[in-house]
Amino acid sequence: MPIDFTETARRALQFAVALAAHSGGKITLFYVARTRGADGTKSTMRLSFTQEETRSLVEQLVEVMAHGDIPRSVEFRTLVKIGCPDTEFIVRAARSSNSDLIVMGTHGYSWWRHLGRTAATERVVRTAPCAVLSVPEQILT
Repeated sequence: MPIDFTETARRALQFAVALAAHSGGKITLFYVARTRGADGTKSTMRLSFTQEETRSLVEQLVEVMAHGDIPRSVEFRTLVKIGCPDTEFIVRAARSSNSDLIVMGTHGYSWWRHLGRTAATERVVRTAPCAVLSVPEQILT
C-alpha cells in the first residue's frame, strides 16, 4: 500500500488493515520521497537534507503512522525509496514482494486537475503485476 501521509491514505490504510486482518494477509507500506520539487529544483537540497537523512526521517514517519493505525495482530513492513517515480516504485515493490493486491486511496481531484496527465492510480492499474483496489475518497468519508 502506497502512502503519502494524507487523510485519504490513512483511511485507505484502515481499509487495507481490515482486509489483512480478515484474510491473514500482510501489509507493505511504501513511500517515495521525491528529490525534485514541482519546479524541477532539488527539493532535498533546498531543505539541506541528504538522501539518507530524508530516508531516515520518512521511515520514522511511516513507522509512527503504521503503529498508530495497524494493530499488532497484522504483520507489516515498510519500504522507502528516494528519487524514483512514485508509480514505478509502487509497481516494482509489488512485483518484488509478490503482492496479491495493491490498495490505493484516490484523491477526489477534479477532471480539470488531471487534464493532460494520467493519474497515478491509473498508471499503477495499467502496469501492476497484481490486482489494484482503488478506494475513492468519497467511500472513505
